[in-house]
Order: sequence, then structure tokens, then C-alpha cells
Amino acid sequence: MAQKLSPTTEEWHNLYAAIAKIKAMAPWEFMEESDVFGVQNPETLVQFFVVKNHPL
Repeated sequence: MAQKLSPTTEEWHNLYAAIAKIKAMAPWEFMEESDVFGVQNPETLVQFFVVKNHPL
């Protein structure tokens, strides 16, 4: 069975810093449901894409 790795304190700090930046930009104020944006991890070059959705 694969070992489950937990995020480090630094990784949590970086995540919350990124969340604060996104919150300050308030993309939900200007994005339409058809808009998509991407972010890339500069260390791994892995890309993630974000889409605005209606709340459930």
C-alpha cells in the first residue's frame, strides 16, 4: 500500500497565501461561466485549470 504523505507547514502556508491572492482578485465578480483560467506550479510545471460554477 502506498504511503500517504501530508503537506508540510510551508506547503500549507503557500496554499493559504495563494487563496488570499485569489480572494483579493475576486474573479467571481467578473468571470462568466464559460471562462477558464489556468495556474502552473513553477516547480513541477503541472497545470491546473479553474472554471466558475454555480453553487450546488
